[in-house]
Amino acid sequence: MSTRLSASLATFNDGSAQDKSTKEYALGVTGPGVGQSWVNVIGTRALLTTYTNSTGRPIMVAITTTPGPSVALVLRINSFGDSVDLDAGFNGGDGSPGFCVVIPIGAVYSVPISNYPISRWFELR
Repeated sequence: MSTRLSASLATFNDGSAQDKSTKEYALGVTGPGVGQSWVNVIGTRALLTTYTNSTGRPIMVAITTTPGPSVALVLRINSFGDSVDLDAGFNGGDGSPGFCVVIPIGAVYSVPISNYPISRWFELR
């Protein structure tokens, strides 16, 4: 697939275009994880708060809760008008529910429920 770059868009042979801020990723110059590192963000993140991936690249979010007798974890992602709630439930035992999810460029994400403690929140950015 050949690509033509303009001042603000990368245009592909099929006529589709992508914002220039994502051109390096779209062209395969770099991929997820290249030039990124895991950052412990638990001290800067809060439940019931919406965050935006404004990095210009996809990021990965990894969240776990503290084990308990009955714990659920929800991660809400809204990307370009499509919203999805990911639900990890856990009902006793020695483990803890968690997610490791890719957040698209420009998407917003949050943990929309506040009734359980988050033990780890890392982001690959």
